[in-house]
Amino acid sequence: MISSIRNYIRNHPWIFLLFIIGSVIRLFMAAADPFLHPWDERFHALVARNMMEHPFQPMLLLNPVLPYDYTHWWSNYIWVHKQPLFMWQMAMSMKVFGISEFGFRLPSVLMGSLMILLTYRIAWLLSNQHQRISILAAVMMTFSCFQIRSIAGIQTTDHNDIAHQFYILCSLWAFAEYLRKPTIKWAFWIGCFAGAAILNKWLTGLVVFLGWTFLAGLFKEFRTKKSLLHYSWALLICVLVFLPWQIYIHTAFPKEAAHELAYNTQHLSKALEGHSGPWYYYLNLFDPYFGYFLYWLILPGMLFTLKDKYLNTKLSRALTINFLFTFFFFSFIVQTKMESFFFFVAPIGFIYIAVTIDKIIHFERFKYLFPLTVIVVALMVANIQFYTDYFSKENTERNKRIANARIYKDLSKYIDPDTRVVINMNSHDDKNVMFYNPSITAYHWWPSEAELQQLLSQKIKIAAFRDHDQYVLPDYVRNYPYLQIIEVNIYSFE
Repeated sequence: MISSIRNYIRNHPWIFLLFIIGSVIRLFMAAADPFLHPWDERFHALVARNMMEHPFQPMLLLNPVLPYDYTHWWSNYIWVHKQPLFMWQMAMSMKVFGISEFGFRLPSVLMGSLMILLTYRIAWLLSNQHQRISILAAVMMTFSCFQIRSIAGIQTTDHNDIAHQFYILCSLWAFAEYLRKPTIKWAFWIGCFAGAAILNKWLTGLVVFLGWTFLAGLFKEFRTKKSLLHYSWALLICVLVFLPWQIYIHTAFPKEAAHELAYNTQHLSKALEGHSGPWYYYLNLFDPYFGYFLYWLILPGMLFTLKDKYLNTKLSRALTINFLFTFFFFSFIVQTKMESFFFFVAPIGFIYIAVTIDKIIHFERFKYLFPLTVIVVALMVANIQFYTDYFSKENTERNKRIANARIYKDLSKYIDPDTRVVINMNSHDDKNVMFYNPSITAYHWWPSEAELQQLLSQKIKIAAFRDHDQYVLPDYVRNYPYLQIIEVNIYSFE
């Protein structure tokens, strides 16, 4: 085993260099922000922290003091709004490496780095061991700014989408290996990874079976008794991975699970929470997905892989149907549009771009042309402007969030030791407060008069941040006898 790994490294030194570079970038970004990002990292981090002690009872509010509406995923108690695998990973990481922003981002760093190797391997198998194509695809994965932003928690839906993309890419890699050597072992791994992808997001994790089914319709060899057995085995394993959790939550938390299932279904027919857009919504995102102007090379690369007899035509057809179906599904069928929905098939796009570049540039003519092309492609995908703007001293929002996080982390210095409830912080910053202070139940709003009377009957102490911008405490809260004003200013956000 060790000798085979050593030989592979010796034969593919550049991919391991890219892996190291990509890992360093991702580690840096995971450690860069000492605060929880607003959407959706703080929700995921808080539930993951609570899962450290209660892995099978996903909770947003560990100790709800005020009444809550179980249909409001942003402020309820039992939280089955997302599938649990990525949060279990975050919880396990914090168990091992400590409770911190870096601690729960670390699984995304690992998955994001491994996707560099996976992209390289899939491109290698697709191109029949064409190293230039494989390296170019891996370079784009290494420096993908959109993915790195998700790993850092900056991009909406962050770690959830990284885990979903990772397990889908794992399933596509296992399928590529299956096409090379169709054994029941690889069918097993296809099912495992597809099931894990569903256990992170939902049924888009089945995308690998779409390509497999498409090949079965084209080639008789995929309709033999052996092939159909492998297909059925993979599908069964997939179901065995994701179904137990669905049965469990519908049994343990029937109201919440039924609501979330209905809510997820509405993504198809409604633009939920204002996330709407035209059919070309995702086309407009191809620049940040694939790098400036590089996305124009996807379609030619797709055609090259389908027509070039020297490439793996079966794998190229499967990947093409996966890519195109995902685009049309989210563009024309799903009415709720969100930036990260399509990005899980971006590695396929990187491979197509790499194929096109290799076709149009004859690297054999000039010794240094390929290294120069690698540098140019890396810069086009990396979006250096984002990093210079984001880490600029003039990025006031980031500076304010760092300052607020310091206060939330040191909250025990400002409140009485037996205070149980804290109110009147920025919208949804209550999740930040509870992540750093698990003994506190926080609300970014304030209780109603009736709710306050209930707290009064229990003599529950409340601490409230000073008034800030729109967050001005009403008089009935100020007159609460067990109220403590936190004598520190926090920054407000729009």
